[in-house]
Amino acid sequence: MAIRGPIVIGHRLTLGLLVGRQCLRMPQSKLESSLAQAIALFNAGRWADAERLCADLLGRDEAQPALQQLMAVLQLEQGRADAARRHIDRSLALRPGHAPSLLIAARAARAGGNLDDAMHFVEHAVRLAPDTADAACLHGVLLMEVGQAASACTRLQAFVERNPRHAEVWYELGRALRLCGQSAAARRAFERSVELQPTLVPAWFALSLACHDEADPAAERAALEQVLQLQPTHPEGALNLGLVYQERGDLPAAMGCYARAYRQRPESFGRIANALCSERSGRLWLDLEALKRELDSLGNL
Repeated sequence: MAIRGPIVIGHRLTLGLLVGRQCLRMPQSKLESSLAQAIALFNAGRWADAERLCADLLGRDEAQPALQQLMAVLQLEQGRADAARRHIDRSLALRPGHAPSLLIAARAARAGGNLDDAMHFVEHAVRLAPDTADAACLHGVLLMEVGQAASACTRLQAFVERNPRHAEVWYELGRALRLCGQSAAARRAFERSVELQPTLVPAWFALSLACHDEADPAAERAALEQVLQLQPTHPEGALNLGLVYQERGDLPAAMGCYARAYRQRPESFGRIANALCSERSGRLWLDLEALKRELDSLGNL
């Protein structure tokens, strides 16, 4: 099963990330106050309010790279890759060589399907800030996406040797190692990731997959239980835990997990039905509607 990714580090913005050293046409204290207000709105999830404030400020002076950068982030978070690209290109024109802006440009290019541009931006960011975890993660992800998992392993391994305490980078390293068929090393990387950040759900899920690769069902089950403890609505976690229980012959426990997965993601029904029919410890359901009714009844318990 595919592991989602990449993890976006730093979901909360800070003023220092946006402002940096720049020539401000708007008085700096006023700009920083307005930016702080917009950032607070962004961090509170009030993206529309933050966007209106940024648009108002840019209407008065569009030659503000930090405002253009923040507007790009707002557009990107709302799935508007083209608009994000326009704003971040303007920001970089005003402030070339700003590593955080280059990373946003890379994310915008990737979201727009332009992996060549994304790689160009992220490699520039890595050269400017080689020990930035965000840059390392995105670089590794892009390398994997263009079929260069071995290069991703090399880059990410070098990063964790210099900076061993970034959970997200260990996670991406594990993904790259698993793509390269190095399941034992991938497992160690995921274990290191959750050791550093015990609440990192994607790393726990990835660890469960690596444990499956290593034919260690007890560890796989423990990792999946951790996934569901941290994120009870994780449908893949519930479905895979059902498979683990079914493989060990505990069909009632498996059905409970399948019901949970079906409740969270009804389109998983086909995989559930296939698992029940194909495993030695499963059940042959000739009436699929009856199976749906049973899953519904279990999901309501």
